[in-house]
Amino acid sequence: MNIVFEEKYPHEKGFAEHFGREIAPILTEIETSRLRYLKIYKSMLIASCAFITGACFVYYYNHPTEQNMVHRALTYLLWMAFGGYLPAALLQRYFEYTNKNKIMPRIMSFFRDISYDGKRYVPPGALRDFLIVPPFNKYSGSDFMEAPGQYISSRLRLVQKSGSGKNSRSSVMFDGLAIMIELARQVRSPVALKIDEGKIMNWLTSLGRGYERIPLVDPVFEGIFEVYGKDQVEARAILAPDVMELFLRLNFLFSNWKSDLDELEAMTARVIANHNIEEVRDNTKSGFRANFMDKNLLLLIKTPDELFEPVSLRKSCYDLTQIRAVLYQVSLIRQIHEVLKAKIY
Repeated sequence: MNIVFEEKYPHEKGFAEHFGREIAPILTEIETSRLRYLKIYKSMLIASCAFITGACFVYYYNHPTEQNMVHRALTYLLWMAFGGYLPAALLQRYFEYTNKNKIMPRIMSFFRDISYDGKRYVPPGALRDFLIVPPFNKYSGSDFMEAPGQYISSRLRLVQKSGSGKNSRSSVMFDGLAIMIELARQVRSPVALKIDEGKIMNWLTSLGRGYERIPLVDPVFEGIFEVYGKDQVEARAILAPDVMELFLRLNFLFSNWKSDLDELEAMTARVIANHNIEEVRDNTKSGFRANFMDKNLLLLIKTPDELFEPVSLRKSCYDLTQIRAVLYQVSLIRQIHEVLKAKIY
């Protein structure tokens, strides 16, 4: 089958030719493999259901009058379901991870100046001085993207582990996308922003450290974000209208990652026009945070596992929605850099 990529958005200009040359041939091979893996996956799930049904029947047959029989049977059923589903889930993960590492470098080569490594990530040590980074002592990550002298980006997981042995505890402090962008000029005083989470949560998660809440004139931005800093004039200069619009777009993208891009664009336009603000305030699941400090901007965005996943075991490779989403995500990162690099603070 001849797979054709239809260019629909400005950031996709020229990608159709690149797709046909670099990606389409390998997608055809992956689709053949996907159908084979999908049959095995479904067989595993069917076998699991049959095994669980048989096991429960035997249990009920051999324990017809046992006390707490229903409770024990349900517990047994849950354990068997987990044991039966796990191999199928591992098979799915193996297929998607293996083929992601084939497709992502080819997608990223379209941008020419971006290098991509699926196993590297933003060095956590580079994040420690920023105001928005939660405390952590354990970390992992993937999907490292770098445009030298411009920005670096990756998925990152930060964990705070305390105690030892039986008393050890681990809390996930952040799991999502970390983006660090080099600014054109150094900011005189740090400026940070985060999602407005209501009075109580805002107080509990306040950045503190002598930074005050800075009011802005944009009602849409004010309804979604809280801004902190020590210099109101500089904060308002940094958060110019084009920068605020890009932050809104990023937040909406990662809060509505399942939406069709056409729907996402329409929703963004409505919000920027100051319509349906309350509806959008409910879509702030990204936990978006940004921090201008020295000559860098750090963005932390909570994201689902499906980010940067160009292929899926359950979806045909001829459905290019996920590849289109990857292009859009990278495009927004690049747009932020393009807007900021020309600014003088």
